[in-house]
Amino acid sequence: NILHGDAEQDWYLSPRAYFLVDASFDRNYSQGLTLQQIYGAGFGYTLIKDAKQELDLKVDGHYERQTFGFTPGVTPQVATPSKDLIGADFGDTYSLKMAHGLLFNQGLMVTPAFNNVNAFSAMFNAGLVFPVYKRISFTVAVLDNFLNDPAVGSKKNSFQFTGGLTYTF
Repeated sequence: NILHGDAEQDWYLSPRAYFLVDASFDRNYSQGLTLQQIYGAGFGYTLIKDAKQELDLKVDGHYERQTFGFTPGVTPQVATPSKDLIGADFGDTYSLKMAHGLLFNQGLMVTPAFNNVNAFSAMFNAGLVFPVYKRISFTVAVLDNFLNDPAVGSKKNSFQFTGGLTYTF
């Protein structure tokens, strides 16, 4: 039971530099994370941009709220208190167009918290998109989430492998 959603709006100040606002929402059963909400603003810079590849570096400052549930199988049941954090995201996104329409995507985000140094996290993802027919593609990806202070009795690291169909608008 892992759910993730995020949104980002960019406003370019020059051909490579931009201001951004972002929000993300996460739920991760194995880490005891009922809901993590992040709301932030920052800057990005497109380091590499050509017809085949793009590399963006990003940094933001944000407010983060982590709410935890009880970890199944842990007795006695111990409640992990919710956390209100002030932190930052440091990360990158990279995409590479390869032969035969293949697309490689990669992202890394490191998230320290300034008001609780133990509450840092990181997320890495990488995937391949294989074109199938017109706007339909097959996607395979890996996602690794690290949460240094999960719910009592929960795992710090969560790794997943996914595969699915993608439709491009």
